[in-house]
Amino acid sequence: SAQLENNIEKILKGNNIDEEESINMLGASCLPWQIKSYEFVALKRLPYKFNYQNIKLILGEGLAGFNNLNIIAPFVTEPCKPLEFIHQEDAAHNISLGIFPEQLDNNYTLVHNYSLGGNNTILLLKQH
Repeated sequence: SAQLENNIEKILKGNNIDEEESINMLGASCLPWQIKSYEFVALKRLPYKFNYQNIKLILGEGLAGFNNLNIIAPFVTEPCKPLEFIHQEDAAHNISLGIFPEQLDNNYTLVHNYSLGGNNTILLLKQH
């Protein structure tokens, strides 16, 4: 989780994103236990506020397991759909579960794809 934390911080600071900015985050491939023990651990130490949604929990195991989903994820998911298996008490103070209609206009969305084989991909998408 320290490597993920460092990579996210590097991307956000490298793009001059203010710490007060609210960032939408789409987890693309983590299972509930990985979300709690990996993604949430990395996010909670960062000074940003995150609106978190997980694609795998919405689309299921089969459709969420390929890297190209990183690019199309924001367009094929229902970001406002409630998450199953993850609850607000599982998340740190700076993480809100779900991305709601009023947050869809946020300037930035992070997409994180994680593979047990060690392939991690983080994309920062900017709305124009």
